[in-house]
Amino acid sequence: MLGFRLFWHAVRMVFTNLVPMVQIFALPLLVVMAVVMAFSTYSGVGPFFFLGGQNVRFDNMSGGFLVVFFCTLLVIWIALMNGVVHWHRYILLEETPRTLMLRLSWRQAAKYIVGGILIGLLLILPFWLLGMVFGKIAMELLRNGNILVARGIMIVLSLFFTAGFLALSPILPANAIDRNITISAALSAMSGSLGTLIVCAIGLGAVEWTGDVLVRQLAMLNMQVAGLVGIVVQMLLAMIGVSLITTIYGHFVEERPLD
Repeated sequence: MLGFRLFWHAVRMVFTNLVPMVQIFALPLLVVMAVVMAFSTYSGVGPFFFLGGQNVRFDNMSGGFLVVFFCTLLVIWIALMNGVVHWHRYILLEETPRTLMLRLSWRQAAKYIVGGILIGLLLILPFWLLGMVFGKIAMELLRNGNILVARGIMIVLSLFFTAGFLALSPILPANAIDRNITISAALSAMSGSLGTLIVCAIGLGAVEWTGDVLVRQLAMLNMQVAGLVGIVVQMLLAMIGVSLITTIYGHFVEERPLD
C-alpha cells in the first residue's frame, strides 16, 4: 500500500538521519528555548514556566506587552522554519551539514511561511463549512447518546483535513529548495492520491494518539517528566510530518522511487 510505504519512509528518514537532524535543528531549538525563557521572565512567571508545559492567562495586556509577544512568536517561527527549510534541502538536495547549521535562509523561510499561510487560507473556508455542518450532526448524536458515532464523524473530518493539507503540501518543499510550483501544479501531481493521503493521515494520527496516551500516563506519576516527554513527542511528530511532506514531494513531483 503506497500510503503506508510513504509514511514508513518518512519515519525511517527521521531515525536514520539523527546526527544531521541534530546538526540542523539544535541551534533553532536553542534559539526557541532562549526566546521562550526570556519572554516568560519578562512576563513575570519565571524562566522555566512555559517549558514545563504550563499555561497562564494574561489580563489587561499593554501595547508594549503585545509587541513583545508577537516579536517572540515571529522569532520562534523564523527559527523553526529555518530548520525545516534546511531539513528539506538536506533530504532533497543532499546539502549535508558538517557542524551546527548556522546559516540563516531568510528568503526560503519567509517563502515557506507564506506557503503555509496560503494552504491554510485555501483549506479554512471549505473545512469551516464542513465543520459547521458535521459539527451540528455530531452534537445531535451526542445528545442522543451516540458518542462513538459522533467521535467517528469528527475523526473522519480531521483525516480529510490532513489529507487536504498533504495534497497541497508539495509547494512547501518546493519553496525550500527554490523550485517554486503553483497550487494547480501541486494538485495535478497529487491527482488520484486521496486514498494514499488518508492512509498517511491515519499514520500521523496514530503516532499523535500513542504519544498522547504515553504523556497522560506519565502525568499521573510525574508532571515534570510528562512535560519533557510531551515536548519530545511533539518534536518527533513534527519531524515525521515534515519528512512525510518531503517524501510526498520527492515521490509525486520529482517522481523519485521509495527506497
